[in-house]
Amino acid sequence: MKLKNTMNVSEMLDEAYDQYKKMFFQQLGVSLVCYISAVILLMLTLGLSLGVMLTTAVLGNSIGSILLYGTIAAFMALLVLGLWQGAASVLAWQVWIGATPSVGIALKRMFGSLLRIASVCLVEVTAAVPVVFLAFQAVVPLDNAEFEMTPGTAVALLVCALILVIGWLLASTWLYFAIPCCVLEKRWHVSAVARSISLVKGDFKTVLSGRLSFWMSTIALQYSLYGVITLSVAAMGMLPSSDSSIYQGISVLQVFLSSIAPLLLAPLPHVFSVLSYANQRIKKNGLDIELELHNRQVALAAGKRELLARQNASGQAGGAYEYPI
Repeated sequence: MKLKNTMNVSEMLDEAYDQYKKMFFQQLGVSLVCYISAVILLMLTLGLSLGVMLTTAVLGNSIGSILLYGTIAAFMALLVLGLWQGAASVLAWQVWIGATPSVGIALKRMFGSLLRIASVCLVEVTAAVPVVFLAFQAVVPLDNAEFEMTPGTAVALLVCALILVIGWLLASTWLYFAIPCCVLEKRWHVSAVARSISLVKGDFKTVLSGRLSFWMSTIALQYSLYGVITLSVAAMGMLPSSDSSIYQGISVLQVFLSSIAPLLLAPLPHVFSVLSYANQRIKKNGLDIELELHNRQVALAAGKRELLARQNASGQAGGAYEYPI
């Protein structure tokens, strides 16, 4: 493995798309597994929601029961996204170090990190509960029949909503590397959050601008894909045919392609987050030098020929993936 240099935002954007092409089918397989896991967790959430509904029936429609239901739903949603990000992060990490991406290793690491990812999600939800409570208290008067919406109140609500969005963006940037720290460094709850904050500290503007730039480029790519799908389906619809079932089939095809497009693009943000994570580790911790030293130590201990045989057998590059990062 050659020493890697730090990258600027535009270089990371190019690298993210380039790496995604190298592991497209592996990322797609992981996405499908995570979708299945999401359905299972959704069923569990519905079961918990039933319990909350029964609690609400006993306690009445109180803010406590509503917050309980919202907390459970938010935790489950974050857990699903965290698991998905964890598996996608492992694949991206393998490609970054020059290893062959393995869905099996990615899923093994994902499910092996379930409790660690859940602990980080719990910290995030716990920190958000007071904010949600205050926002709920501000919205409750709107349900009053005597309440009258005025221009001043509308502006105040819009400002509050804007503050919440900006606050979420800032907070999520500080926690941007929490899941990669869970999966790649095997850190728990507060340790993963603290590690993420330490990696972002001093480079907050760079990390934030990188996130926003990648987000905008992904949106542009997604709408371009939608445009290609729409034009293709429209061209098919212009073909001469008197059978109405043909047009119905075309409509179904358009819905299917438009639904699958987000699935194809969903792993991209996770790939970019790992590149940003590795970039910050190189900048702050000399990760590239550590990996290179580790590879040389392994080569000296095992012998070059044996090392190459082990790489071919495990699909790993120079033992770098085994390195306790």
